[in-house]
Amino acid sequence: MTVPKIITQSKTSDASYADDDDLSFPVEEDGIYAIRFKFWFDTAAAADFQWQLSGPSGGTLRANGHWVVPNSTTHVDWRDTAFSTTHPITGSGTTGGFVQGEATFTNGSTGGVIAIQWSQNTSNAGTTQVLAGSYLEYLKI
Repeated sequence: MTVPKIITQSKTSDASYADDDDLSFPVEEDGIYAIRFKFWFDTAAAADFQWQLSGPSGGTLRANGHWVVPNSTTHVDWRDTAFSTTHPITGSGTTGGFVQGEATFTNGSTGGVIAIQWSQNTSNAGTTQVLAGSYLEYLKI
């Protein structure tokens, strides 16, 4: 199943994580899921960007991928074995940042929602956005 981001979402003066308006999906108890995502972001240089995966407790997550800081070609690898692992992305650029990843999740006995959460890394009046055209894909195995 593909979950597209149709409309760009913006935040200002907000360094608190919250689920993206679109990039999430429900998971069933005892379900196994394969997940893939890519989201593009722009941000004010002073605000920077941060993100994390959120989901139900009691399951097993294995996730990895990379990101590119806005206006950069340097890839930074990341790996998660738990939800809510904070990933700040800082730099002096403002456009063209992206995060890409793949994961498997074996859920426990509690259903819930897996979501990409994001915010400004430093609260700032400048605009931080996750752009339309970003997407999340998942398959229940």
